[in-house]
Amino acid sequence: MSLPLTDTHVTLSPAGVNEYPFFCLSRKPAHLKRNIELRGVDDWGRRFIWKVKPNSDGLPGEAAWEVWLTIIQPLLHASLPLKHGLLIPLGGVRHCLRTLGWTTSGANARVLTRALSQIAGATVEFDLWLALSRPKPEGENFRRVRGRGPRILFYSVGEYQVSEAELQSGELACNYDLNDVISIRVAIEADLQQNVQYRPLDQAYARLVSPSSRRWYELTAGSVFGAVSHPNSPGYFDIRYSWYVSRHHTLEAQTGLRRVKMQMEKITKDHVKNGYLRKVEYFETGEEDDVIIRYFPGAGAKHSINRVKSLLSGRRGLIAVGDERVDPVPAPPDDETTALIVKMVSEYGLIEKIARRLVEENAEEARKQVEAYPYRKAKPDNPAAFLVQSIREKWPLPEKYAAAPARKENKTVAQSKTEIERIAETLTEVIECLRQAASIATSEKPALFYACDAAGLELGDIRDRIAVGDESSLAEPGDIENRLAAAEDKITEALWQSTDPDEIETMLKSARTELRRYEATMEPEAYKDTLRRHVTARLRERHGIPRLGLFYF
Repeated sequence: MSLPLTDTHVTLSPAGVNEYPFFCLSRKPAHLKRNIELRGVDDWGRRFIWKVKPNSDGLPGEAAWEVWLTIIQPLLHASLPLKHGLLIPLGGVRHCLRTLGWTTSGANARVLTRALSQIAGATVEFDLWLALSRPKPEGENFRRVRGRGPRILFYSVGEYQVSEAELQSGELACNYDLNDVISIRVAIEADLQQNVQYRPLDQAYARLVSPSSRRWYELTAGSVFGAVSHPNSPGYFDIRYSWYVSRHHTLEAQTGLRRVKMQMEKITKDHVKNGYLRKVEYFETGEEDDVIIRYFPGAGAKHSINRVKSLLSGRRGLIAVGDERVDPVPAPPDDETTALIVKMVSEYGLIEKIARRLVEENAEEARKQVEAYPYRKAKPDNPAAFLVQSIREKWPLPEKYAAAPARKENKTVAQSKTEIERIAETLTEVIECLRQAASIATSEKPALFYACDAAGLELGDIRDRIAVGDESSLAEPGDIENRLAAAEDKITEALWQSTDPDEIETMLKSARTELRRYEATMEPEAYKDTLRRHVTARLRERHGIPRLGLFYF
């Protein structure tokens, strides 16, 4: 759920460092596994190198980008000057989720810890020249920075210290509480943020656009500010396509004006749609198919800059530009709005960002269409797309829905569900996943079929007992947890039995290669268990089998 506009929505990011790609703002799996390597010569003729090697879980992705800008970078900036090994508590898991604007759940907690593992597990190697915040007495304006290692270390969750092996595998061995405090330690980020210039980034705007559009915003925010705010600005700014495509590492460089224009229009279409850009022009340079792109910021850019100025100056209201109308600061979300978004995401499969936007645009229409969905005769293959279209186009409501007298009573009951009842709903979803895995494994992998089938029956029994109110054998969630753990152990054993031994050996060999440097620092049994969990996680992903346990619900 979106948070009200606060200072956390403006991040002071190191301008020079931000130019070099670290986060993979792309949803293509191949991009997440790709190393980043950027070499070249800067505008002053100095050579630079920037490399990023991800851990086995991939490059820091979209979620990691939000975690960094919303939580980590503000705390890094507040802790200046940074020192190697400096311990920085991020806050409790629940607090971090609320700061991010994510719903508080075990699933989102796992996304959070995975994002931190990706950030801390990525190895960066660099040789750069960064602009100084203040020139040296001898007139130097730049500082050379060289190093290799992680930017930060994911140090601990509560009392549990995260091992390097877990950072590389992307999975934590501990079951932590949502109130446990997450802590990081500063690594080579201390070198990258030493006496550098900072640039404000408007997260409230950046979150409105697609991942690729966010990267464009990061790279051009300073130029947009100059074009809008500088008194002698012509009202536009130019960038070279060759410069941009080298720093947006998931893009493939195109040749020819037509192809370049097609590619860049896809990246900036959200900015044009939101009024952040008023117009874009393209000019051939005649220099090895390079293109000059001229951007004209629009009213949306002025609103964003006003928001940044207002928050950085400590004033809550926005500063008007000319005679333009300025939208008021949105009010904090209430519990009913949060429940509606959770329902759209969990029951109908909407992406949380889309659900949030629909509710913010027209909460009443979204509520009616969600409530009316079960009364419609149509049973679409894609409920999420169906529901989005019905909200945006304001479809007529079914007669049965309009005549249902018990809607308010049903809503009251839904809001008063116990923790056990919420577990029952999640069990239904997990059972369906197990049935699908069992149907695929029917003939070729009988052991996996029987394990998934038995687990489905076990989970079905738990769910049915909850449904009829028979909790005599489920006195507390701990009893449910024990049964779920036993079912998961059987599935894990079946996964290993159903996989070809040669393939298992290949996966183990790959795991040993990835985790080799941690073997000397771990007890033999702990290292062996880490390898097994690493392979098991890959097998579960392959067969689409979710984790069983209350923590994962």
